[in-house]
Amino acid sequence: LSLGVENLDDAILRENGRAHVSEEVYRVMPWIRQQEFDQLNIDLIAGMVGESWETWRDTVQRTIELDADSVTVYQMELPFNTVYSKALTSDGNGDVRPADWQTKRLWHQYAFDQFQAHGYKASSAYTVVKETRGDQRFVYRDALWRGSDMIGAGVSAISHMGGVHYQNKDRWDDYLETLSRHQLPVNRAFETTADERLTRELILQLKLGQVQASYFHERYGVDIIVRFEQPLLVLRSEGMLAFDADGVQLTADGMLRVDQLLPAFNDQRYRNSRYT
Repeated sequence: LSLGVENLDDAILRENGRAHVSEEVYRVMPWIRQQEFDQLNIDLIAGMVGESWETWRDTVQRTIELDADSVTVYQMELPFNTVYSKALTSDGNGDVRPADWQTKRLWHQYAFDQFQAHGYKASSAYTVVKETRGDQRFVYRDALWRGSDMIGAGVSAISHMGGVHYQNKDRWDDYLETLSRHQLPVNRAFETTADERLTRELILQLKLGQVQASYFHERYGVDIIVRFEQPLLVLRSEGMLAFDADGVQLTADGMLRVDQLLPAFNDQRYRNSRYT
């Protein structure tokens, strides 16, 4: 089970349009414990609008006290069609801003340092897991990042089935009306090629901090060191990673900036595309 807690400051949750406040997190935790899920993950977002060092430290401490099996820390990103992105590009609305990238990386590193001081260990650029728990894998991530199918339920949910990505309808009325007709509420879909699936898995696994060339050779019959030589050379020259015939290893700086590095591996036609 993964909870999109994001933050434990109610003012920040409301400002960022989240559908919950912290009281609901605490109310549901006893029920979650009773269900004995194999793994409980909590998501946090560093750099939400209204965040400060004080509020972020408080959220990290309260998350430690929740004692989840794993915690995933993302850095706030704004797709161009969100309310905040539109406000940033409108006259007179420039005061609505999330934290800059340098601050988000500092908050991200602070959270990791605190979690690791309280019994967690890093398992990817985003995730820490409890060292004392039996199974230290992040099951959802480890399956999805290696091509497993996933069905997303709910408005705008994204799924991956048999090499096809699809997204559900983005309005409740449309979503429910389609379900009432016993049809899948699919809004759009994209059929991927083998090369696109290879690139997708490489990009996702790089977020773990390292990838093995043998995995991709066995799965796709491709030497990723040869296939992606150009971006690998550029990122190595910038101190973001190291590589050899066996695979790729991100540096500490590369781990903190991993999302900004990944577009270099995409096909040229996708590198400047906007997510909508």
